[in-house]
Amino acid sequence: MKLLFTSLLLFASPFFIYSQKDIEKGSARKAEVLLSQNKVYEAKEEIEKVLNWELEKVSKQEKKEVKARTLFIHAKIYHSIGTKEKPTSQTKDNIRKAVNSYREVAQKDEKLFSTFSVQRLELLFNQLYNSGVQSFQIKELRDAIIWFEAADLVMPNNITILTNLLYCSYYQKEDKKAEEYIVKLIELGYQKSYLYRILTKNAIKNEDFNNALKFVNKGLELNPQAKNLKILKANIYILKSDHINAVPVLKEIIATDSSDLEAHYNLALTYTQLKQGESAISTYNKIIEKDSSFVGAYRGIGAIYYNQAQRISHQLDSVENLPRKQLNASKEQKKLRKSLEETLNRAIPFFEKSFSLDSSCKDCLLILLKAYQLTGQKKDFTRVKNLLENHFQ
Repeated sequence: MKLLFTSLLLFASPFFIYSQKDIEKGSARKAEVLLSQNKVYEAKEEIEKVLNWELEKVSKQEKKEVKARTLFIHAKIYHSIGTKEKPTSQTKDNIRKAVNSYREVAQKDEKLFSTFSVQRLELLFNQLYNSGVQSFQIKELRDAIIWFEAADLVMPNNITILTNLLYCSYYQKEDKKAEEYIVKLIELGYQKSYLYRILTKNAIKNEDFNNALKFVNKGLELNPQAKNLKILKANIYILKSDHINAVPVLKEIIATDSSDLEAHYNLALTYTQLKQGESAISTYNKIIEKDSSFVGAYRGIGAIYYNQAQRISHQLDSVENLPRKQLNASKEQKKLRKSLEETLNRAIPFFEKSFSLDSSCKDCLLILLKAYQLTGQKKDFTRVKNLLENHFQ
């Protein structure tokens, strides 16, 4: 009775007996069993034996073609290996093998395996895409890139995948790789202004201002109202010291968004570079009207007046070096000294306001100290001197 019970147990346990020939050429059935037991690497070794044996037979014209079932199991095993673990340098190679086998099966005239292969390709794509999204969400960008690149092997030229790869590369600061994806997207007819924005930023980073202008203009053709592109265009002109062309772009930004104080500020700075002081002061005053705490506007106006005072001071030095009789030097000196004092007195309140808003501005105090000294305002000179000593020892 005991012997009978043991025999029943033996028959109830799943096992397979393989001949020496099976061991040499491998067994697709054994590979499938190993896969079902999650022994994927053993399954891989087994199915590779089968595939290599069948390919050899085909090459010797002893077989017409590799069996659809062999290819299907081969694809399933590499599918499992490629998607079950954290991505590695081998992930794409495993997925490529799975994809190639699935596609080869799908082309064969075997309805069952062909249908299954198409379904499995869709499943594989979704798994890879979802893994990429999950990695992206937790900021594991290198993993996300591997998953999305693998998904691209399953479904090439998919706009969503290529866009995701672009963003991953961009955030990884892999500029050349990002540009490759942008070019591919554009070639596929995906014309979006943000693609040209990225190309423009990369060109600016490389100080390639001619290409930067080309890219930003193309982006503006696609989206003429894109404010971020207009800002980039203005920045390109400013970086090129082409202030004349920067002005109309900045004015256009302000015309569509009068609340943009940064655009006002950049316009004022640009006017200053063009030595259009009155226009710069007018623009700074518009900023102050909108935001009385915008310290850069006060400092900007103060700097314009102080620079004017420095020019007058240089003129005064030149006149003081002339003989008294020449060009009525004494009279010219008085005129210049008066002008110097008036100009410095215009600058003073703006630097005082700047320091009140930003007490870390040491330059403001140094300019005020010099201005009070030149205008003979001893009490304020002493006050500012004490501030400098107390704040910036």
